[in-house]
Amino acid sequence: GFGGEGEIIVKNLGQQAFYKLELSFKTEKLNLTLPANEKVQLAILPPFASQSMALKIKSSDWWSFGRGTLSVTANNQEFNTTIKIGSFFWQLILPLVGIVLAIGFLAIFMVKQKQWQLKNT
Repeated sequence: GFGGEGEIIVKNLGQQAFYKLELSFKTEKLNLTLPANEKVQLAILPPFASQSMALKIKSSDWWSFGRGTLSVTANNQEFNTTIKIGSFFWQLILPLVGIVLAIGFLAIFMVKQKQWQLKNT
């Protein structure tokens, strides 16, 4: 499906360090690709620190659009975010068809204008 790249940032806003913090991910209407598996373990997350992870997200279908959900669970707390999904058709194919049609109309107009100029001279 049509996708993009993003980043998950895990922040520790408290005064306590977390050791062997396990993160698990679930998606709805999305395919998620992480550097690791669906579960990631952070060795240590010091107080007031943050750690980021790159991820790739793809829609589960080339033609679908709408919203998908990404859920991250850490220390038995679940965090959800909604991700807008763009359709491959609407984001790539339709604009390309529009560009091709515009170039075609421009070419026809230029040929007709040249024929009109030759006819009137």
